[in-house]
Amino acid sequence: MPKIIPVDFNNDIIEAALKNEVLENTTLIFNSHSEISRAYFFIQNKYGFVENKLQLISEWEDSILESEYPILKEERRVISFYNSLSEESKRYFKISDYFQSIKFAYKFFNFWEEYTGNMLNDSILRKKFENENIFDQENQLQTYQFLKKIKNDYKLYINKMEFSDKIFQLEDVNIKKINSNLIFIDVNNFTKLQKHLIEKYTAKKFSVSIYFWGNERIFDKENLKIKSFQYKDLEDFSQKAIAIHIGDNENNSFNNFLENQEETQTEQLIDFNFEQSSYYHLLNTEYFDLGNSISFRTSPIFLFFSTLNSLLHNLIYEEDEKMYLIPIYSLINAIKEKRFAKYFLEEDSDEILISQTISFLSNLWDNDSLRYLDLQNTVLKHYKKKSAICDYIKKITGFIYAILSIKNIKDLCNFIGKNEPIEISKIVTEEEIKQYNYLELFYRILEDFSVIEEILQIRDWNKMFFSTKFKNKNIAISQGIIRLFLEYMKPKKSQIEYEKQDKKIKLTEFDKTDFTINKRIAILNLIESKIPSKKQNRFFWTESQRNFLELRTKDDISLDDKYKLYRLISLAKTTDLYTYNDAEENIEISSFVEELMLDVKNIKIIKSEKNYSYKNLIQTNLKSKGKIKINSDYKKDKKFYAFGFDKKYIEQPFSYYSLSMLLKNPFMFFLDNLKIKDIQVSDELYFSNKFLGILIHSVLNNNWQRIIEVHKSTQFSHNFIEFENKDNIVKSLKSYINNDQLYYFQTPHNFSSKYFDLIIKPLIIENSTYFFKKFAEVYDFNNKKITVFAEKNETRGNSSEKIIFPKNEKLVTDIKVKVRADLQVESQNSKVIIDYKTGSGSEEQLLIYERYYYDNLENLKSAIFSFFKKKFDNKISEENREKKFEKLKTKVEEVISKIQSEGFAIPNKKYDSFDNKDLSRTDLYIKYGRQSWLNLQK
Repeated sequence: MPKIIPVDFNNDIIEAALKNEVLENTTLIFNSHSEISRAYFFIQNKYGFVENKLQLISEWEDSILESEYPILKEERRVISFYNSLSEESKRYFKISDYFQSIKFAYKFFNFWEEYTGNMLNDSILRKKFENENIFDQENQLQTYQFLKKIKNDYKLYINKMEFSDKIFQLEDVNIKKINSNLIFIDVNNFTKLQKHLIEKYTAKKFSVSIYFWGNERIFDKENLKIKSFQYKDLEDFSQKAIAIHIGDNENNSFNNFLENQEETQTEQLIDFNFEQSSYYHLLNTEYFDLGNSISFRTSPIFLFFSTLNSLLHNLIYEEDEKMYLIPIYSLINAIKEKRFAKYFLEEDSDEILISQTISFLSNLWDNDSLRYLDLQNTVLKHYKKKSAICDYIKKITGFIYAILSIKNIKDLCNFIGKNEPIEISKIVTEEEIKQYNYLELFYRILEDFSVIEEILQIRDWNKMFFSTKFKNKNIAISQGIIRLFLEYMKPKKSQIEYEKQDKKIKLTEFDKTDFTINKRIAILNLIESKIPSKKQNRFFWTESQRNFLELRTKDDISLDDKYKLYRLISLAKTTDLYTYNDAEENIEISSFVEELMLDVKNIKIIKSEKNYSYKNLIQTNLKSKGKIKINSDYKKDKKFYAFGFDKKYIEQPFSYYSLSMLLKNPFMFFLDNLKIKDIQVSDELYFSNKFLGILIHSVLNNNWQRIIEVHKSTQFSHNFIEFENKDNIVKSLKSYINNDQLYYFQTPHNFSSKYFDLIIKPLIIENSTYFFKKFAEVYDFNNKKITVFAEKNETRGNSSEKIIFPKNEKLVTDIKVKVRADLQVESQNSKVIIDYKTGSGSEEQLLIYERYYYDNLENLKSAIFSFFKKKFDNKISEENREKKFEKLKTKVEEVISKIQSEGFAIPNKKYDSFDNKDLSRTDLYIKYGRQSWLNLQK
């Protein structure tokens, strides 16, 4: 039997173990790399060179199990797994390509590693469940049979290539020569296989010692694991300084920590996933020790390939037109990634070109309703005036086109190099090269990646990446290779060179915490779902089955979390725990923390109800110089956002829509004019409302032109009631679709097109036909002499600006408009203005149109035709016209008068829901500089 040695929390477990043991001919086994590093340091300093091995428990297990062939790991393992799958297995588990198999592959390998690691097999299963059915779920037995079949297929496949896998090592349990003593340090849960291996060591008369933190009451010596324990069983906390800080939302934890840091003097800050937090990458390295490594996923190289992968993923190929189409939203998102965007600039180019390109593409999306550009650059030929922008876009589309020639890993490697399509040195800055080992690591990854084809004997990637969802193999394979490379880079870590400085706060993820004693620690985000960790459904076995088979259950995992947390607290000199309740998000304080609150008599409980802003916190503290301290009472008020009044912004002639924006929200009107708004484009491909509006306007206007051409004049009499307009409407619709050269790029190439053909087109024809008949009835224009000025008809000649609201004591300048109605019709006794709407309309718009077109308002009627409602709305009566216009005029005067005194500000009603409270004042930043701007905030 092994020796079980508990270590008091006041002692260092590594020092305690090494003090009592003979190190010669000994293997030391740990749970984490950080403990191995600490043990190396301790051994070398105290004992000098001693022949021994230091291993993780998984490495030790692998090292003593024999294997005939090399063991497959990581991507090579998953690729081989996918290639071994039969078509029947793929159909059963609904796998159509390699990337769909990755998640299942990890479940598959974890299943068999745990299964065989606990020395289960079919005969044991039958014995355990002789009198009952183990497979109590529908299709569970069938799934189990498939898992066995896949395992067998996988073994045959990799054995042909002379490889093996850990699952077969565990299954066969062929043990290599046992020739050393064992010391397990801080390993407190063993599988059945590991216990079996330990028995083999003790049978051979080798010494086996197991050191754990705690006392004998909490360790199950027979099963070699921590057993269920009460708080009081672990440690007497009466002398421990523990404080629990309770906030009311997620922002509180980190902000409270910063505010308390001057008092607590925390040395180690612990969270559950620092690298995914909103503040991690913005922390000031003068105060925080981020460790000497960082995920390669944060590197500019990874982000470049990730952006390229997204572009390829969204690319489609139209077989009929032989055309590659890239969604405009995808290009915008790619160019928003500054590092990707700058890659295509010339060395001396102005970076303003990037923002100009984003604005140009956004206008194509919003104003021209385009949804795609093509890699052949057909669309860009229509925008010759934007030559610099178009040339820049062509560089990106040309790059994508070149990438489509990648057919294998060798092609990708050939694409990377000086003056090749992908020049890595252009992606990384000189400063980053000095601080990180990005280039060295990247080429090491690439070298390792490049041999996959040869090692796994892959001659054609088509089988792995091409599926029915891809219409084009070029896209499927090229994107597949890029994405595979991304998956290969994901787990890698970059080394960082920081300036060495004393008394930095060390950041550690909870699962990677090194357990050193007598430190001042703080732990963030102690909530249910993080600790105890979220209880997710396990693959295949139910919890009751796991319990019956003596596999690890959710309760076992929860017990591990509890032991790890209480052990951290037991080892620390002082502990500050940060947690919160968030009723809206259904988040509760960790049950482990609640247990501490109930059982520890002298614990400090501090409640905080402050609401902080992450952006403000980061801008004013983490990236600035000086002590880590926040002004918790500071709150920006509405006046902060108001831009000073400048007459030039209201001297320009208004469209109805720009005037409406000014009246509703002066602040957004100002931003719109400055063109500094963040451009957000939806990734949904659909026929936009604007496109439908353009199409309907074009159909109605085209039909008017047809009527005018029939009569060879804008003055005519026409029988709208009896004359069949439907054929003309159909021709007008076809004319737009067939003749508009950009229509193909406005059309979403998905199910929306079918919906448009089957539902929207017939509706346009029906409602357009209805409009002409109803128009003649409502205004008594049937067979009457009328003059028609349809939209885009320049014969009206009214294209100049006009003063609608003259300058007076309230208006500092004349308010001019420049508008165009969709339809004007005049007869001997009446005048009509009509605006077509696919949505809702406004009387204010009609009031402005009336005064723009006519000084004499007698016999004038104006209306909005709600196209899809088939209804004439918002008709203004003569007796109400002046009253309504005076109301509009008063509104304009009040708003502009307020702007003159308060600036272009956010309206009171809008401020509370304003979702950009941390929007930077660009004008103040430029005028005063960053430090003054921060002072202004305070």
